[in-house]
Amino acid sequence: MDLNKISRKLSKILRHDPYPFTISDDGWVSTDAIIEHYGITLDDLIHIVETNDKKRFSLNEDNTLICANQGHSENIAINKTYNQLTDPDTELILYHGTDDVIAELIKNDVMKTGNRQHVHWTPNIDLAKKRANQRSEWNKTKPVLITLKIKTYLNNKGKIFISDNNVYLTPEIKPLFLNFINL
Repeated sequence: MDLNKISRKLSKILRHDPYPFTISDDGWVSTDAIIEHYGITLDDLIHIVETNDKKRFSLNEDNTLICANQGHSENIAINKTYNQLTDPDTELILYHGTDDVIAELIKNDVMKTGNRQHVHWTPNIDLAKKRANQRSEWNKTKPVLITLKIKTYLNNKGKIFISDNNVYLTPEIKPLFLNFINL
């Protein structure tokens, strides 16, 4: 079977819909079950993990378990732990790419997680611009970058988590902690 196709299926299974596998509360699935189900080898699975362009997956130390690094639906991997950014004086800038229609909704309410556990942020402005441009092309709208006012947010008890693949994660956020930049 095509390993790219299995990678896409694993992304769905480990982040959104684990059927037919059993997933732990912290997001792990047996590699033996994956290997048996897809008729692949452990080396194939390791190759999928190591070559995924978004670094979506991790294996445990003895390669007996696999998990998604982030991007889980609300009811999947509810006890997954992440490192946390706590320094309000960090020089880091976090970006989120979207479009002007969504930006206006956020300005009038909150930045929601959608059907996921977290809002996703990146320190890579080019990646955020790419995402904003994709959204605007799909929706025939204008691209917008959102930046997080990290110092103000953390000083007001906000939480910023960091996934193993360097995606920054927050719960929903009030617009007073956000800057909006039209591209």
